[in-house]
Formats: sequence, structure tokens, C-alpha cells
Amino acid sequence: MVCGLLFLSGCTQISVIDFKSWSGKDSVSKTAKQSVPPCTQDILGKDLYKLGLLVRDSRGMSNWPPNHDLSAGIANIVINTPEGIALFSNTNNQKTGLDFYRAMGHQTDKGASLACLGRAGDLNQAAAWIKSRPRRTVSEPLDFLFVYAGSNGSQWRGGRDLNAAANVIGKFLYIEVGILDKTALVEIQRTIIHEGVHFFGQSNILISAPKVSDVGSSSRELLIAEYRENDDFRLSVHRELCIGREILDKVFAESKPTKSEIRSLLVHMVGIANDRRDGSRIDVKEAEKFWYLVEGIPQYMDQQILIKNGSASDIGHSYRIYCTSMQSPVDGFYPLLAGAALSHGLDFVLGSRDAWQNSAKFDVTGPNNWSIFLTNLER
Repeated sequence: MVCGLLFLSGCTQISVIDFKSWSGKDSVSKTAKQSVPPCTQDILGKDLYKLGLLVRDSRGMSNWPPNHDLSAGIANIVINTPEGIALFSNTNNQKTGLDFYRAMGHQTDKGASLACLGRAGDLNQAAAWIKSRPRRTVSEPLDFLFVYAGSNGSQWRGGRDLNAAANVIGKFLYIEVGILDKTALVEIQRTIIHEGVHFFGQSNILISAPKVSDVGSSSRELLIAEYRENDDFRLSVHRELCIGREILDKVFAESKPTKSEIRSLLVHMVGIANDRRDGSRIDVKEAEKFWYLVEGIPQYMDQQILIKNGSASDIGHSYRIYCTSMQSPVDGFYPLLAGAALSHGLDFVLGSRDAWQNSAKFDVTGPNNWSIFLTNLER
């Protein structure tokens, strides 16, 4: 009899997993599976159980054409909280959960144990929760990492080799949070949606990123350098984002504007960008079109969490500094904000994203097609 090893009340007969003799490629015994309880609120507690539901909701808000959907396929998410580590999968296959525990469990504190396994097909909770001795909670920025298989020892967090787990369960999005408060829960959801797009949904389009002539310079670095070094270019960006802020403030205000008013602002915003591209001393057109979609759409998607939580008015706050500091550079990558503002404006004018998202697909034709669609708004 073992008491409390799995954080259950009372004593439960269980089978202890032997890391030395058990290989991830071996079949998992039925006894080992049956000895670990399903993930319920009684075991996890209210906060950790709620996290599972929020992860499920975030997955459900991730769809984008042609085929991005975090609720389907292999889209593993690992979240490290002050109370333990959780694996969220789309199958909740118990062998996957046990394999994950084998890969990660021996790297955690001695007090760690497998608290529960998810039920197959039940995506309301994690595939596996590894409980550990609660660490001191600190208010630190959320951290994330794209973890791939096949690169032993190249990706570490908190003294753990994350590749060891990826080699067993496949690649995963790793998120670490210092304190599990309301703000952190929102940021976890936004990170799942935004970074999940990049990691699981944009592989093909990222390969087609525009090439630049400067050796060792990416198209993203090109835009950052031009924004910081070219005063006229930067002023144009700030003017564009100020229009974007106006769109957001009006769209999410209690007193709604007319659709023609927002359409006019969208046309103005697109016109500023097109004039800047045509007049730039270097060719930035393809780079901007690409990053407005590749970064702007994920930003728009993750902001749906703020809308759902009744905080839509907060979306425009990050734009205001561009309007109060017209000459000085602002930290950040401006295509995220520009692309997101355009997307929210299109939602308002056209009624829903269904009316325009097929013109902004995550494929090689998406950036150019979306640019054409936006330019044609004035017709």
C-alpha cells in the first residue's frame, strides 16, 4: 500500500513505474494504466482543472485556412506551472501520457509524481499531469519555446532536456509561467493561439518568406532596420498605425460607427502603406505583404481572447504610443499591429471573418491575395 504518492486522498494500491527497466517503445502494462486515475477537479484542484478547459477553448479558436486547426492532428502543448507540468494532446492516449511522464518525470524534483492521465478522446483535460512540490511563484513574463524531436540536449528549460520528451511524443509548444493568476491565464491562451499558428500552421508559408539581396539579412530584419533608420518610412508606419488605432477604438466602442466609416478608414490605412511601399528607397513591398499576413493574422486571432473576456477595448492600447511618439522608434514589429487592425476592420465591415479569410490563407499565395483584396476595398 502506498499513501499519497499520486496526490490522492487516503491510500490506493498502485504500480510504481520503473524508469530504468521501462522503455518508451515497450508496451505499457494494463496495471500501470489502471493505477493512475483520470484527471478530475478533485485531483487537480479548481485552478489547474480550469487551465485544461482554457487550453481546450484556445484550441477551438485556432482554425484558419487552408488547414490549420489545433484541435486536430498532432499539436502537442506542454505547460509548466508552479505546481507541475502538463501535456495536452489531441488524443489523450494513455501510452503517450505515460511516455511523456517517463521522459520528463525523472528530470523533475524527487517529489514529483504522475497525478493523473486523461481519458482517451476527452480533450477537456491534459493527457498527463506531473505534480511536483510547488515552487515559489514569481511574477515573471511568460516564456515559450518550440521544441522539436531529434536534437538531444539543444533545448533546455529549468534543468530539463525538453528534447527527451519530444523524441517520445513528437514536437510540442512549451509554455512556462511563473504565477498562475488571471493575467497569466489570458497570456497562456493567447500564446497557444498565436505561437501555435507559427509552429503548427505556417510551416509551408514560412518556407516561402521573401528573399532579400543583403547577405545574412532576412526580410523581417530588413523591415526592422528600415523602420529604425529611415525617418520618412517610420513616420509613414506611425501614421498607418494611428489609423489602425482609430479603427479599433471605433469598432469596439459602445456606440458603433457605420460600416462606410470603417471602410473609409481601412482604405486610408491601406493607401498609406501602399504609398510607403511605392516610395521606399529599398524594395519592401513583398516583405510587408508577407509579414502583415504571417504575423498580423495570428495577432488578430489571439486578440479574440480579449474580445471573449470583455476586454476588447484593451486591443487599441498598444497602438497609442505610435501616435504620441511620431518621430521616435518604438520597440516591436509593426506588421503584427497593422495586420491585426486591418483584420478587425474587415470583420466589422463584412460582418465576419468568413467573408474574407479565404483571401488570407496560410499558403504561398496568401500574402499577395490578401493585399489585392485589401486594395480592392475602395471599389
